[in-house]
Amino acid sequence: THNAQSTLTMAALESLHKSLESQPKTISLEPSSGLKVSLLPHQKHGLGWAVWRESQKPAGGILADDMGLGKTLSMISLVLQTKLDKKRTEKQSDSSEDEAASSRRKVQSNATLVITPTSVMGQWENEVKSKISRGTLTCMLYHGPFRKKTRSLSSYDIVITSYSTVQREEEDCPLMKIRWQRIILDEAHTIRNARTKTAQVIFKLKSRARWALTGTPVHNKELDLFSLLKFLRCKPFDDFTIWKKWVDNKDAAGVQRLNCILKAILLRRTKEGIQSEGGLKSLKPKTFKTIKLDLDPEEYDIYKKIAYFSRYLVQISYNLINMLALYNIFTVPREEIPFKEHPELAALYKDMMSMQDVKTHHILVLLLRLRQICCHPALAVSNYRKMSVTHNSLMFLKLPKDMGLQLNSSGIEEKEADAVELVDRIRRMSIAPNPTESAQNNVFSKSRCSSKMRAVIDCLTEILHNSIDDKIVVVSQWTSVLKVLKDLLTSMNIKTVEFNGTIPIKERPQIIEDFNQKATGPKVMLLSLAAGGTGLNLIGANHLLVIDIHWNPQLEAQACDRVYRVGQQKQVHIYKFVCNNTIEENILQLQTSKLELAKDVLAGSVKNAGKLTMQDLKTLFNV
Repeated sequence: THNAQSTLTMAALESLHKSLESQPKTISLEPSSGLKVSLLPHQKHGLGWAVWRESQKPAGGILADDMGLGKTLSMISLVLQTKLDKKRTEKQSDSSEDEAASSRRKVQSNATLVITPTSVMGQWENEVKSKISRGTLTCMLYHGPFRKKTRSLSSYDIVITSYSTVQREEEDCPLMKIRWQRIILDEAHTIRNARTKTAQVIFKLKSRARWALTGTPVHNKELDLFSLLKFLRCKPFDDFTIWKKWVDNKDAAGVQRLNCILKAILLRRTKEGIQSEGGLKSLKPKTFKTIKLDLDPEEYDIYKKIAYFSRYLVQISYNLINMLALYNIFTVPREEIPFKEHPELAALYKDMMSMQDVKTHHILVLLLRLRQICCHPALAVSNYRKMSVTHNSLMFLKLPKDMGLQLNSSGIEEKEADAVELVDRIRRMSIAPNPTESAQNNVFSKSRCSSKMRAVIDCLTEILHNSIDDKIVVVSQWTSVLKVLKDLLTSMNIKTVEFNGTIPIKERPQIIEDFNQKATGPKVMLLSLAAGGTGLNLIGANHLLVIDIHWNPQLEAQACDRVYRVGQQKQVHIYKFVCNNTIEENILQLQTSKLELAKDVLAGSVKNAGKLTMQDLKTLFNV
């Protein structure tokens, strides 16, 4: 009832407020022994804060330090500190009586379970080996077919596993049978959607304390924080009904309640903030450069055709009879349909006009097409896996793997992203290449250097020419883009190393170590945003090139801070490539609004906003 919810909410807020008052004034701490390196001042403060938080309710919290400030070492130091502290008792209570009851049936353990993206499991293991004295902490990887049994797991100090492994675990699996000393979620924004299977399984794990590590706790909206509070068992705000009614309700009181919660359980420091206080003197400011370019005429002709279809879909989605241009600079009068001389496309357009029900994913596929064409038109004629079902003369087709990942990462109607009935139309819209053209001149040929590839290669070669010591990371959302670039660079005798989801787990740490070695190894890394956008330490490079900008700026921020982090000795340069008069210019505007939202949430002044919603699509399409 309303009164009961009000009572629970007020009592919880009062408890959190009292918890804040109990925080020691001098909170910096460093393990007395076992650590082979000295913690930086902000890490000492973070360790002291973490030890204090584990004595509160809920035990644990959100360490939301900027990417690259050493959250991993801070948490390893916490494990070490609690092991060395002989005065530590087991007074930390469970967050609920229900959990306490269920935990009696679990194997009690002092082990810490670390759940992290697959790409950084090895990095956690290496941090323990390189920063902690030998024999002080025991560590193992729980991954692959040869996973340990329950009793064996519980005897380690640190057990490292991946989100993908946890997702596949069953109720009677070893991870579920243990009541852990603490659970640490690295890159905790991975579970920002509480409805995913991964999040649901993680919520069931038992522990005395829980930690969420993320430099980007808010990606799209305030709801991203709900999943973290649910994981932390921050009652009663882990109940969705209470969360929506009393916190995420778009009013001033809700903002104040969220601010109170975050002040108590969240610690965030940024590089800029630490530097303003005299810290991190060795970390030089990073520079940003947006490189604007024009598509080649033949590329832009293809782009316009799909843009015209996109405009109509957005139009009928909003029942806008007199919709303005799709882009500020792209107005196509009805009498000047760009494919009026192409009977097949004209027929498709006429058929589309009869559609009454346009789904979000229809527009998303076209949006992805526009973005891929900005990289290389060859991506618009990919091979699709056809399904044997037809409907209204249209073939249902599966999306290419990396395009499907982009639909899922966008957060829009993931359940609709499996089969998209307009894909065949879009494919046919791309217009088959002219067989009489040479492969080099064919705009759809992967061996042809597109306008964006040309700009990327020019930037890359200039960097290599100006400094023999600098290294470069090139980031893209699509492995298909990186494959095209790799082939072009190979033809120019420029060696590269790849880091993407196809690289075996056991080979990844060595690839990173080799790349970070000065004056040796490859100078260019082609990095998949999905596989390497979080957690990696790539301070061997000081140039990062973002080929295709993403509407979620936090994903880009994560990628940029692979090179801009503690330990970087050189000045870091970030380059973004944006095609003029295309959807990419509007994505830049959308990025700005989403960054403002994240800043407002963490500062305690939340504004109404969402994920990549239909309203965002209107922004992208200038509707």
